[in-house]
Amino acid sequence: MERVAKKFVTPEAYEELISRRMYSHQGWLLLVPCRAGLEFARNVKLEYERLLREHGSRYREVPIAIGEYENDSITKYFPDGELQSRLPLHVGGADAYVIQCLHNKQLDKSPNDNLMELCVTIRGLKVNGAKRVTAVLPYLAYSRGHKPTYMKAEPTTAKLVADELAIAGCDAVIYYHPHAEELRGFFEPMRPIPVNGLDLAISVAREYRNREDVVAVATDVNGGRIIRHFAMGLGVDFAITDKHRNEDGDLESMGILGKTKGKRLAIILEDETVSVRTLYNCAMHLREAGIEEIVMILSHMKADESAIPMLIDMHENLGVSQINFTDSVAPKQAILDLPFVRAYRLAERFAWLINHMFYEVSMSAPFWPNVDPPMFHDVPFNK
Repeated sequence: MERVAKKFVTPEAYEELISRRMYSHQGWLLLVPCRAGLEFARNVKLEYERLLREHGSRYREVPIAIGEYENDSITKYFPDGELQSRLPLHVGGADAYVIQCLHNKQLDKSPNDNLMELCVTIRGLKVNGAKRVTAVLPYLAYSRGHKPTYMKAEPTTAKLVADELAIAGCDAVIYYHPHAEELRGFFEPMRPIPVNGLDLAISVAREYRNREDVVAVATDVNGGRIIRHFAMGLGVDFAITDKHRNEDGDLESMGILGKTKGKRLAIILEDETVSVRTLYNCAMHLREAGIEEIVMILSHMKADESAIPMLIDMHENLGVSQINFTDSVAPKQAILDLPFVRAYRLAERFAWLINHMFYEVSMSAPFWPNVDPPMFHDVPFNK
């Protein structure tokens, strides 16, 4: 861009310019990391570039907006707590993918700070000429606020987040394993692209396929639909925990609905955990039902160090042999260090998602849960 910035641009000069960039009809590809999403964005960039090499592309590098502030951030926080984003390059005509980990357990900012930074960055891209701006969110904050508590005077906070992104100028949102399917309707007319996480769960649990002594278990009735698909993909039976919260919000579990008799191993599938209490209660009921071993697979590990004693108790006393989760919220190192924990990177999947959206091809085809062999390299990064 510097070659033509101070020159009259001829058609030939423009053709030469675009030949040096990855272009689609949506513009030229640009990754834009926010502060809490910088490490995730770098991993996505590395995976995208690896895929380019493996598929014989002449392009070797994916443009990424690296800032001038602390830790290469494009965002500066002022002493009064306000922030500003400063783009380090001309973004006119870009198809920009703003990568932000709204929950990041390894940094000092809250989800609210990270959400505001995301909105400011999106607005900066739109007012400076980006052709399309997509928010790339490994975890969608406030997704549990998809409906008010029954008979309580509460706002629908997930809809508020969608409204904020729309006002900022966002054109599309990619997010991983949402808490509720109806969230996608909140984003319209933006383009919502939810990824349900089934393919990773089945990949992690492949060794248990078609075993009669295995049962897949959802932690509540809201997970009934996804647990059925998960069980079908593995070729096993499924069950559901009967769970509800009382008026004080405390969790109450009353047992397991489904076929557990004659089963030795249970695979618990969950979207997220904060306190680990739901997983603990589910494991306790399964143990009481005669299950000998439990494998847990969840997408978003939002727990901090205070949950470690309960995690260890599940491992030592309730038969939990493995707890598998992703890096969607950059979990605490102390949790990653637990010997029975397996953590998986989502960078390769998000590189595929960005690639398919950039070229406007099917977003769902790579993520069918019955893809065999698996398309992605699912190896724990903490072991």
